[in-house]
Amino acid sequence: MPLPLAGVTVLDFTQVVSGALATGLLSDFGADVVKVETATRIDPARRLGPFRPHGPREPDGSMLFASVNRNKRSVTINLKHPQGVEVASALAERVDVVVENFSAGVMSRLGLGPDRLLARNPQLIYMSMSGFGHRGPRAGWVSFNAVLQALSGLMAVTGRRSDPPFMVSNSWADFVAALHGALLILAALVRRQDDGRGIWIDMSQYEANVLPLGHLLLAAQESARAVGRWGNRSPGRVPQGCYRGQGADAWCVISVGDEAQWRALVEVIDDEALRSPNYHSTNVRWRDHDLIDRAIEAWTGAQPALQVEEVLRRADVPAAAVRTNLQVLSEIDRLAPSFRRMPHPLIGEVPIFPNAIHLDGAAPTVTRAGPLLGEDTAAVLHALLGMSAQDVERLRADGALA
Repeated sequence: MPLPLAGVTVLDFTQVVSGALATGLLSDFGADVVKVETATRIDPARRLGPFRPHGPREPDGSMLFASVNRNKRSVTINLKHPQGVEVASALAERVDVVVENFSAGVMSRLGLGPDRLLARNPQLIYMSMSGFGHRGPRAGWVSFNAVLQALSGLMAVTGRRSDPPFMVSNSWADFVAALHGALLILAALVRRQDDGRGIWIDMSQYEANVLPLGHLLLAAQESARAVGRWGNRSPGRVPQGCYRGQGADAWCVISVGDEAQWRALVEVIDDEALRSPNYHSTNVRWRDHDLIDRAIEAWTGAQPALQVEEVLRRADVPAAAVRTNLQVLSEIDRLAPSFRRMPHPLIGEVPIFPNAIHLDGAAPTVTRAGPLLGEDTAAVLHALLGMSAQDVERLRADGALA
């Protein structure tokens, strides 16, 4: 069965993670994604790593780049050269989707803005994924993961009450934006099937990152008070926490959502202090959360976290031992059908981030790790623009392909 996006060609001007993963997800379902790069200003993801301890460094040794840019082809074009801009414009005439995640106005200043490219290709879906959109008082701001976590309110609700605001580890904001970007492009492709018209999508990564805070914003609106940091607790699931297990840095999360789960937890722990009839009230348990946590941790601390998980799961109490990165990698092959390890000519085996959308029970398709810098330039320009090898060499000599 053909993949749902087979026949869709994407011209990808994105950098780092947010846009690159959005187009990477499209490639999983058959889209031909052509990544436009330049050796004069290398995608920062190629420098970020991680790198193999004894493997090549930039620009072709980054495992992050190879993972988020899976399935793609790479062309190098100098977008500050008039002929380079013309080559990029000509490519945009022959594709279905253009995606960029520069700050607002950058593409227009390069001569590749949505108005110009849509005029040349009226069926084009042009996706801008800037930090704050192209309208409003923050349109000119440059965004990064930490900035978006602060402005979205996420940092204000992460950590314990006594802690300063904390970032969620890793590039949380980029991954959230990537999912929104892929969804919007899919919606635009469906819309185009009906009316045949292209569209400019002006997405704000800031708005995408406010969405996961939705219920906390609603609570603040209702109470007229800012919702603070609860640590690992939840007022609707009591007790909930991360409890120490036996051994160094061993932890297990337990989350009780109803009375049946509470009674099951009490039976497993078998602590008389927890059998008080008053604790059938969520409000009372919340009031005595510290006392309950101490009783739970006295039990969890005497056994390995994985054993705590197993015992509580058998009793239908939601629980999970906290996995390290290495433990996740040891389990993911059997637990995530879309997870792949792909060969790379310089790096070796590269883990590819999983895609959770399975169509008709089939995992998304990954055929290759991310490309070497510019390795497909000649092949893409020949296939899409009909250029000969001599044409490509002439453009290289002129500095348009660099």
